Amino acid sequence: MSNSLYNFRSTPALAILLALFLVPQVLFGQGSGSVKGRIFDKKTGESLPGANVIVVNTSLGASTNLDGRFEIRGVPAGRQTFKASYIGYVSSAVDRTVLADSAVEFDFGLTAQALTGEEVLVTAQAQGQNAAINQQLSSNTISNIVSAARIKELPDVNAAESIGRLPGIAINRSNGEASTVVIRGLSAKYNAITVNGVALPATGGDDRSVDLSLISSNILDGIEVKKANTPDMEASALGGTVDLKLREAPAEGQFNASAQVGYNELQDYYGNYGFTGNWSNRFLDGDLGVIASFNADRYNRAADKFQGNYGTRRINDVVSAGIQNVLLRDESVMRKRTGGSLLADYAIPLGKVTANGFYNQLGSDYTYRINQPDREHGSHYYNYEQDKNTTEIFTAMLGVKQDLDLFKYDLSLSRTGAYTDDPDRRTWGFAQENGAFPNAPYDTPPFNLT
Repeated sequence: MSNSLYNFRSTPALAILLALFLVPQVLFGQGSGSVKGRIFDKKTGESLPGANVIVVNTSLGASTNLDGRFEIRGVPAGRQTFKASYIGYVSSAVDRTVLADSAVEFDFGLTAQALTGEEVLVTAQAQGQNAAINQQLSSNTISNIVSAARIKELPDVNAAESIGRLPGIAINRSNGEASTVVIRGLSAKYNAITVNGVALPATGGDDRSVDLSLISSNILDGIEVKKANTPDMEASALGGTVDLKLREAPAEGQFNASAQVGYNELQDYYGNYGFTGNWSNRFLDGDLGVIASFNADRYNRAADKFQGNYGTRRINDVVSAGIQNVLLRDESVMRKRTGGSLLADYAIPLGKVTANGFYNQLGSDYTYRINQPDREHGSHYYNYEQDKNTTEIFTAMLGVKQDLDLFKYDLSLSRTGAYTDDPDRRTWGFAQENGAFPNAPYDTPPFNLT
């Protein structure tokens, strides 16, 4: 009897649950379909991430991803009007017929909006930031973005310098160059650095920070800084995440190169130079894209530095001030940076396969001559430091993603590494006793310190 009672009570409940699950699916399939496509710059063919697409007279819409692609599901069957908009571009609308239980695919090519008037100045800098502004508006977290066009306009020698121009970012410097970034006041070791989503390893031996002075900003397609963690991000990134973007090949073949030279007056040195170049093209009717970038630069960062400390002493209720110690540094520093990247993407049905490699190397050759009279200890210190080191960092990634009607997947396999070679560090020191300011008196200041 107990078995009969169980079957009698559970069968209707199971039927109700199945009905609640299946009926909406049937109704959905009978009266709606989906649309997908890509939004791009009509002139250059480049994708426009963060663009908006809406179904007119409905509450349906979507934003494009980093590849400029969008998808809207549950669109009522019948003739519908779709409108695409993007800051800095003229909006576009098209009519398409949506069939029940089917997908319609079409693209939008938007034209950059030109403002005319008596005195209107449109600069390349503002146009270049359009993509960055739209990505920030459509982001689901707190983020700031530097576009590729903005990077090219700024005289930054490495990626850290470009990141330091964003709000809420501070930078640490080494030999006059920005090296690591501080996000929201947290030390550089609490931030995550990625290249196209692949985490970079630490470059130092004493913490897990990444030295961004290795990376030339000129080979990047943009920089995105996320200042708040979301569940899909690394838990170790307490301060934030910096993602360095690598550019995919545009629709048409291109070759770009730039070169510059510089002069160091302190050393009367004319050997400073910087060179960047990239080549890209698409093959197999546009399905296969390849882009290669290269950079090389050398800078003489020699400097003369002075630091002085003062102290006071009290004798018979009279406070007098005097020099405690002086630090004189003669720095001769040569920094040489080389790097490059190679990316390929291949279109497959409803998705694509991507592969990229990224490599950078920084070599430093420096000599420090330090002269430090120390009155507090009555000694005069002489130090000589010499070093020649090389740091390398690389990433490699192979990924595939598809957007099927039933599900999406995004798989990737990556490898990263960092290597530092520092075999030639040498330091010499000499101390001269009673050699620091032996006859320098303390002076009574012209104000009362009592």
